[in-house]
Amino acid sequence: MIKLKSIFSTPKKALISVLSFTAALTLFGFGIFVGASTSAKEPQSSKPSNPPAITDSMGDQKSQILPGSPQDSSSQISLDSAKETALSDAGVSSSDVTYTKAELDYEDGVPVYEIKFFTANCEFEYEINASTGAIRSQDKEWHDIHHSSGNSGSNGSDIGVDKAKSIAAGHAGFSLDDVVFSKAKFEKDRGSMTYEIEFYKDGMEYEYEIDASTGEILEFDTELDD
Repeated sequence: MIKLKSIFSTPKKALISVLSFTAALTLFGFGIFVGASTSAKEPQSSKPSNPPAITDSMGDQKSQILPGSPQDSSSQISLDSAKETALSDAGVSSSDVTYTKAELDYEDGVPVYEIKFFTANCEFEYEINASTGAIRSQDKEWHDIHHSSGNSGSNGSDIGVDKAKSIAAGHAGFSLDDVVFSKAKFEKDRGSMTYEIEFYKDGMEYEYEIDASTGEILEFDTELDD
């Protein structure tokens, strides 16, 4: 009682005591509130959640295909299958043709087989979609390689197709057995007779235009077969 009286003995001391006691109660209550709020919060995980799996209509999970992923090569038809498609469309058998090109290439991002071959009287070129097997383009050129000599030209003579082939191959430095002929065509235009000769050797294509009367080489060109 003596101590309480001493604290409140004067109005000034009483006011100071009341303010101190009120401040202490306020700080004590704020500490209890902060502690309760902190303990009520759940810790947040910094690890991102996984994206939902893609499932089909049966509920089975499917693998995701990312943009730009290469197509599975197993979905493409084989080169042999593409050859069969071309032969069937041309109406010839494999034993009747000689291939000059058969390879996979890309046209505007589409995989295609480029196939070239010739028979005794015709040359064929095909582009076949490697994914669907459909024919994208085709070209056919007929030859007249069985043209016989004896046609009258300006001087009444014709060297014949065999001689024209020999002249072309010899000019390139080969024998007839060294090359693969793809074209030997006789042409007559306004009284002028010529032979158009084409053949392949070691990845190169050779083209000749030869005067059918004199055997003179009028034009020739060589390029890498593509």
